[in-house]
Amino acid sequence: MEILEASFCGVPLLTIVGEVDHGLAEQLAGAAERSLGPRGTQLLLDFESCAYLDSGVLSVLLKLVERVGQEGLIGVIRPARMVLRLLELTGVTSAHCLRVFESHDQARSALGC
Repeated sequence: MEILEASFCGVPLLTIVGEVDHGLAEQLAGAAERSLGPRGTQLLLDFESCAYLDSGVLSVLLKLVERVGQEGLIGVIRPARMVLRLLELTGVTSAHCLRVFESHDQARSALGC
């Protein structure tokens, strides 16, 4: 797994490349915490190049959702079909602050930039 850190419309963006299993979830959690900083409430995760994630990553996503709260945003951009299906089956996508975007353009529009 590789995590590429960038900014998109002023919001931290993490692009996850490769498969993410339980052993690598801590690496993702650390990158997310660094990107958010002490007061951050918005984070974008590009999962297009991630074909697999497991319960460790779901746990990380749930903690991020809890951290940013109702007024925050965790945006998941271009998840692979299997990844999206897992997010839906586990109920992660029902969190108020978690949004799934089919493209960067859709995310850009939602962010108003």
